[in-house]
Amino acid sequence: MAQNNTQADILLVDDDPLIRLMFGEGIKSDRFRITALADGKHTLDACANQHFDLAIIDQGLPDTSGLELAKILKQEYGIPFIFLTVSDDYATITAASELGALGYMIKPVTPVQMSAEIDATLSRSREINNLGRAIEVSGIVSVALGMVMRGLKLNRDDALTKLRGICRPRNQTLKSLSEQLVQAFESHAITDSVKGLDPELVMLLGLEPDS
Repeated sequence: MAQNNTQADILLVDDDPLIRLMFGEGIKSDRFRITALADGKHTLDACANQHFDLAIIDQGLPDTSGLELAKILKQEYGIPFIFLTVSDDYATITAASELGALGYMIKPVTPVQMSAEIDATLSRSREINNLGRAIEVSGIVSVALGMVMRGLKLNRDDALTKLRGICRPRNQTLKSLSEQLVQAFESHAITDSVKGLDPELVMLLGLEPDS
């Protein structure tokens, strides 16, 4: 995703040429690069060849529904989206929310309003991504801690101290060491051998040397 000091790549999908022109030119700035397309086919072609930080998708498209296109962009390309429509229909709003829409705008919308919504949505998207990475890191470290606690019969605090003590001289992050530890454990589970494994990882797992 684009950082605060670089341009964000924004995908606008609307079959109305006036909307594409108004927003494509009206919100283009040193913060946003706008790609404006009219239908689902050209949108999917573009996404296969370029990364986008955010999509703004109109509900009514000539070859697919905006909801269906949003689902594909979210699931296959990981692109967060704002839903754009002329309707405030509850069912449509609910369906867009269930698909993970980070914003919902009802036409008419001015370029100023759209720019503000893009800024807010990009910020929310960064927060969600950062949280996801934190949870992922926390998860692998917790798994590794459990392995060290079991292998060396330590409590959680002592196991964490042990891991950190090995990280420092190896110039490794806790996440990186944890990933290696899990890989070593899985390798031993498959081969029932410590041959070729890092001796420090073998020690942390409390594994016996090959007889």
